Amino acid sequence: MASDHILLEPVSAAPQGLSITRVIAEFKGHPLAALSALFFLFAVLAAIFAPLLATQNPYDLATLNLMDSRLPPHSEGMLGEVFRLGTDDLGRDMVSAILYGLRISLMVGLVSSLVAMIIGTIVGLVSGYFGKVIDSVAMRLVDMQLSIPAILVAIILLAVLGRGVEKIIIALVTVQWVYFARTARGSALVETKKEYVQACTVLGYSHFRIICFHILPNILPPLTVVATVEFAVAISLEATLSFLGVGLPITEPSLGLLIANGFAYLLNGEYWISIFPGITLLLLVFSLNIMSDYIRVAINPRRQA
Repeated sequence: MASDHILLEPVSAAPQGLSITRVIAEFKGHPLAALSALFFLFAVLAAIFAPLLATQNPYDLATLNLMDSRLPPHSEGMLGEVFRLGTDDLGRDMVSAILYGLRISLMVGLVSSLVAMIIGTIVGLVSGYFGKVIDSVAMRLVDMQLSIPAILVAIILLAVLGRGVEKIIIALVTVQWVYFARTARGSALVETKKEYVQACTVLGYSHFRIICFHILPNILPPLTVVATVEFAVAISLEATLSFLGVGLPITEPSLGLLIANGFAYLLNGEYWISIFPGITLLLLVFSLNIMSDYIRVAINPRRQA
């Protein structure tokens, strides 16, 4: 009887490509990937411990000294402190401003990507599994949104909602969920045709059980790659929106807003206000893109042993 039960129990296809050891091995074998991962880890740690590493709180405008504004790198302030990367037009220490800017940029990118992934995955799974009318309606909605530039949708939403961290997260989720939905739907369509899903259906498993415990684990690899890419895209979009003046308020500067604050002074030779946050943003997005490329290689089923 026990053997009969085992024969009747369907076995889901083993999820491919989620081996952490394979991803680590791929990164170890490529110096550029390892360097990108180390820089990203350093940026995350610097953002987490920003209150301990920063010499001032750049968000507390009452503590800033306008007499220290626009000082070049390695200058000494009115109170004797040394500003290693100079100060901006409000007298903020650029090192402290970049550390706190990293916090906001990483937090906004992470939260918006995770929420967009959850929403898009649910829509894509339901659409790919049930098909028919649900699939048609969902994909037409996705196609309609993809036909409009993401930056335009985000600007319109922020013009209606206003500025703020929560508002920009809502805008980014709105423009990002469609990429996860399309990826999840395509992968779900492939999985639903496989024998283990058909066996689950014959045995009377609920739709919820089939989707969550059998299909979902097998579509996580491509979603992981998309999530890494969209993390970088979210950081870039947030920086762009803040640069345009529709993102975060001046009291909570992200990397994009720091770049915007110094843009007017570039022609005066006061490069440090924009250049140093710009380099930080460039390296952050670059490292995430490099990581996503090597993660894609590491989870490629054709490379599985």
